[in-house]
Amino acid sequence: METETYNGKIDQACHTHPANKSNWKAQTLHNCGGYTYVYLIIVSSLEKDPQGVLIRAVELLDSHTIPVIFPNRKNQKIHYYTNGPGKLCRALNIDNSLNNVDLTTSNLIYLEDRPKVNQKEFVATKRINIDYAGKDKDRLWRFYIKNNLFISKK
Repeated sequence: METETYNGKIDQACHTHPANKSNWKAQTLHNCGGYTYVYLIIVSSLEKDPQGVLIRAVELLDSHTIPVIFPNRKNQKIHYYTNGPGKLCRALNIDNSLNNVDLTTSNLIYLEDRPKVNQKEFVATKRINIDYAGKDKDRLWRFYIKNNLFISKK
């Protein structure tokens, strides 16, 4: 899995930062943690404290689902299907209808626990495609598992 974090009060890369134009969809980030903000970002803080975690990539655990998810794409490497936010949303049928869904009570979309990963296996680096964010573009708020094929880019 690969994620990026965003903190709306101090982070110009966050859609809710005061320097950015108001985005009606981004109002979801003002909820308490556990809601979806379809980019796919998961709200991760207290109500009225806009913070989120962007899920940039996920690892497919069952390669047999690929023909069902992408019936017209054949002979692609398995990591290609979910190694970016847009790709993983398409693969999992995540669209705007799932914006502002409570992950703790929904049966439409939810998160599951998985075995813990040793902290030494995580890489912390700069986030991607946020050159507009001034000094905040240099924050080491992107995380992924070292040597995992499913990350969007190194």
